Amino acid sequence: MIHQFTRPNDIIAVDVVAEEWATSFPDEGLLKKLVISAAKSALSTAGPARSVEVSILLTNDDEIRVLNQNYRDKDMPTNVLSFAISNSSTPSHLSPAQPTDLPKLLGDVVVAYETCSKEASAQSRLMEDYLCHMIIHGTLHLLGHDHDNEEEAIIMENFERKSLTPLGITDPYINICK
Repeated sequence: MIHQFTRPNDIIAVDVVAEEWATSFPDEGLLKKLVISAAKSALSTAGPARSVEVSILLTNDDEIRVLNQNYRDKDMPTNVLSFAISNSSTPSHLSPAQPTDLPKLLGDVVVAYETCSKEASAQSRLMEDYLCHMIIHGTLHLLGHDHDNEEEAIIMENFERKSLTPLGITDPYINICK
């Protein structure tokens, strides 16, 4: 189900670069709408009042493994990576203040097909639902949410649940034992 959200000024750019996504989702336009709906749902749930810009890359395990190695020092593929643009850690001479009349640049979300496909299958979930969950998860990371400790994890999982509900996706944590 593709839902329309009341964030018309957000810019969500989706780039499908891995052939596996096209094979699994032959209608690229529908795939992009699904991804955009998931990102906008997360933004509607936890995002700022002002409009934002997010870039989403749908890739494969090989490419995400390189990114994971280069940016997290982990030589393995993963399901989703987020690269937030943070003015606080960027020298002011390199990152001028963003004008408030333009969408705020949040960053990039990268999702790997093979890992997501394996995980969706292992959890008996539809790939569409799992993809939406990973887009929401990655977007929440761009918004500053994390799951490094129990308290943060609970907050982030609650935002994920609230973001998945309008998409008609059931709670992914219901059957997971912690």
